[in-house]
This record gives sequence, C-alpha cells and structure tokens, in this order.
Amino acid sequence: MSIVALDPGISTGIAIYFDNKYTFKTIVNDLDVIYKFLIKENPEVIVYEAFKHRPRMDKAELYSAEVIGVVKLYAQQYRVPTDNYLPSQAKAFWDMSKIKRLRLWKPGRAYIHEMDALRVLLTYRMQNDEAFAADIPYTLIGKGEGWGEPRKSIVT
Repeated sequence: MSIVALDPGISTGIAIYFDNKYTFKTIVNDLDVIYKFLIKENPEVIVYEAFKHRPRMDKAELYSAEVIGVVKLYAQQYRVPTDNYLPSQAKAFWDMSKIKRLRLWKPGRAYIHEMDALRVLLTYRMQNDEAFAADIPYTLIGKGEGWGEPRKSIVT
C-alpha cells in the first residue's frame, strides 16, 4: 500500500509509506509542486494534518488551507481516499520516543514538519492496518518485556 501523509503549511512536511519503507520530503511554498508530487507518487491513500485555527498564525494557516485544497482537488480528480487528524490526535500516541524506537526519528528543526507528517501517517496506519496495530506493542517494547502473546482477537 502506498500512503502519503502531509503536514500542510508554508513548509509542507511529507511522509511516504510504500513497499514497507518510509521516506520523507519537504516542499516549501509551492502548491504546483505539491500537486505534481501527488501525481508522481500516485498514492492509494492521502492523509493530512487537519486545519485548526490558531490565533496569531493567520498567514501560515491560510497557506495550510490552500495546501489542503490542493490535496482535496487531487483526491477528487484521481478518486483517492483521504483522511485527516488534528495535531493533538497524531501527537497523542506518537511522541518522539516511540518514533525513535521505530528508528524513524530525524532530529532537528529542519525535519519538524516531516516528523509531524509521519505522526499523521502512523496514526492512520494504527487505525487502518490491523497487522501494524497488532505488532506495534512488540515493536515498541519488544517480546518478553511484559507484553506476552498477542490476543487472538486482534491478530488475523
């Protein structure tokens, strides 16, 4: 499955999941490049961080809404399903320490938006990929460290 996740903004962070691998990208202030990127990637699903109004962030927010508009236009034209999560939803479980356990963390301010996109992608996978969700406790904690065997009700 091919999933593209975006943290929309003037610096749009992007996380891509394809062929069991994660890759990252940032696109700065260019809606046309975002649209062409989506055409090139041809994702099966697009997820993005939802628009949330925050005082004193009007310019950045307006651009975030424009990026979401580009995503929705692409999704409508190419019949690609979309989903979105509030920042608080994506950050509720996927903190830095968990992403580090997956060996996906990229430190530094240059990668902040890519990591936010990754949180959105991982949240989507937790809610829509049963095998991934069932395996996460073992991946984050490790077998033999208090988790025991998975319950049959969550393992397919």
